[in-house]
Amino acid sequence: MMLSLKSLRRTLTLKFLFSFVVLTMADFVTVAVFNYAHETMIPKAMLESEGIICYVKDEISMYIQPFFSLNGAGVKLQVSKEDAEDAIRILQERGYLTEQDSNAD
Repeated sequence: MMLSLKSLRRTLTLKFLFSFVVLTMADFVTVAVFNYAHETMIPKAMLESEGIICYVKDEISMYIQPFFSLNGAGVKLQVSKEDAEDAIRILQERGYLTEQDSNAD
């Protein structure tokens, strides 16, 4: 039985959503902090292409209160605890995170 592209896409989406729902917010750790929400999109896509489930925390807060980032709070890119080391390594290799940034936590 061959799956059509549409049904394959639906199946992959449901698997992704199910795996995301199983994780709780306590299972996520921050691997990078950005000043603006749009800065998280490329690193998030890179990590997701490697099979790492990501969550962008405080994205909406930045749109509502844009000067919130000036306090150092920023928009947080989070991954599961199990994927944190791989995510940090990928972000460092691609220039989105420095060694100093990853040791700041």
